[in-house]
Amino acid sequence: MVVDTPRALRTALDCGVAVETLLVCHGRSDVLPVIDRAAGTGAHVASVDETTLRSLTDVEHPQGLIAIVGFQPRALTTVADADVVVVLDGLGEPGNVGAVVRTAVAVGADAVVTTSGTADPTHPRAVRGSAGAMFAVPMVLDQPAEQVAAALRLAGLPLVVADVAGDPTLPGPFGRFALVVGGEAQGPSPVLRDAADHLVALAMAPPVESLNVAVAAGVLLYSLRSPLR
Repeated sequence: MVVDTPRALRTALDCGVAVETLLVCHGRSDVLPVIDRAAGTGAHVASVDETTLRSLTDVEHPQGLIAIVGFQPRALTTVADADVVVVLDGLGEPGNVGAVVRTAVAVGADAVVTTSGTADPTHPRAVRGSAGAMFAVPMVLDQPAEQVAAALRLAGLPLVVADVAGDPTLPGPFGRFALVVGGEAQGPSPVLRDAADHLVALAMAPPVESLNVAVAAGVLLYSLRSPLR
């Protein structure tokens, strides 16, 4: 997968992720520290011009490097020993996926699960949105909603599902729980909504009808989570 910001690459290195190839723009001395770290792990480093670097990324102003790193998704059985799991159910925007992952790591989540149809967390926009945090948490990708619901039930995790029809009186805080946040347009899948132990919503003053999914996930996670130690 591709990492195209120094910050995300530093986090990947901190988490022990293998960097295979690193393309560096001529004259970008500001990224030398992270380049040296990657080279020290055995990464192949090559120098390219700015035009070439820009052609390889979807950002208008690249930050001086592009890295190819290893990534290994986890099995759904990962949730069996977890205390806090965040489920991304049908989110369509990679940037939102990354932002939710970043918040999940901030609250100490033990795993992040994406259901089938959710934007790929390895997309460069998702990696940038997570600021590299996706490397700090086990990621379970592209799972059928029915199997996710069954695995969470088997793990004994109370299932909290965010839905516009939910109760604005939030439960918890919990020592163990799984939070499901659904797609920006359609909300959570019927399978996960029907499996919910708690269907929750955030009260909002008019005329606002909804929040960005990453903002909503942050509010809910910090409300549901037992105080961080």
